[in-house]
Amino acid sequence: MAVIHYNNQAYPTCDDETLLETLLRHNVEFPFSCKIGTCQSCLTKLIEGDVSTDAQKGLKPTWVAKQYFLACQCHPQNDMTIALPEHDDTAWASKIISLSKLNHNVLQVRLSFDQAQNIKAGQYINLMISDNIVRSYSVANVPGQYLELHIKLLSNGLMSEWLCQQAHVSSPVYIRGPMGECFYHNPEKKSFPIVLAGTGTGLAPLIGIVRDALENNHDGQIILIHGGVTEVDLYLHETLTQLQNAYPHFEYVPCVLRDSKVIRNASIDDVLLEKLETIKNICRLFVCGPEETTKKLKIKAFLAGVPSSAIYSDSFVTAFSGNAKIF
Repeated sequence: MAVIHYNNQAYPTCDDETLLETLLRHNVEFPFSCKIGTCQSCLTKLIEGDVSTDAQKGLKPTWVAKQYFLACQCHPQNDMTIALPEHDDTAWASKIISLSKLNHNVLQVRLSFDQAQNIKAGQYINLMISDNIVRSYSVANVPGQYLELHIKLLSNGLMSEWLCQQAHVSSPVYIRGPMGECFYHNPEKKSFPIVLAGTGTGLAPLIGIVRDALENNHDGQIILIHGGVTEVDLYLHETLTQLQNAYPHFEYVPCVLRDSKVIRNASIDDVLLEKLETIKNICRLFVCGPEETTKKLKIKAFLAGVPSSAIYSDSFVTAFSGNAKIF
């Protein structure tokens, strides 16, 4: 049985337990979100001991060289001494430059941005406000003077509570990243259809990708489908409608599951399959949103004829106790 040494305390492990599971079992506050090695919120520094290469997959070579690893992917075989990353080593300082509500439960947060950082619209970053509060959010704009995030506000969310009760313009934060494969990439300037589908704040990376494609004069068809349960769940409706009016090859398709006399009442998967009917073999498909919805849309699109190589997605994995990934 290995023992984990953290903050001058010792925590015995159990068989087949990850380092993160050990700490959580001992009620240790420790940053994490997805538990599957994707979001990198549980980035950890090895002080003494050994760590397997499996716990370092997907990390930057410079981080690996400095003995960083992912606690959720580490199965300790021997005693280890660990620490949280130093902000200056893995992240950069930023600050809030604006806060505004987009609908009843989505907050637009804009952060100051160093353009030397290579971040693309649609990718996601880790937003840090303390050692133990780290959340992943997608970039909803083409980074220039700022980064724009769309954050779903939840009553039990640590980040939500901080944003609603303490945050203000000029509040300092740290940013780590970018991560994710959902972004516009077309160096050869080819003309192909782009289809984007998502629910809730899954709109954030999708509208970022749309903005990037339009700024790069993409001349293929672009279709953005945004779904919600009711009309109040949709946001940026007027902005997207104006964008549709300004660009004839861009189509905005809102849909809700019920109770609308204005927006089409239909499930997002039905709408997606309709739009893919004539372009499924030649399009690029971007799917973002809650994990269950994203998985369902990807499977249905693949079975309808969209090649897996043409499907790009980022799932929003939610909540574990009070230390959850909140979008």
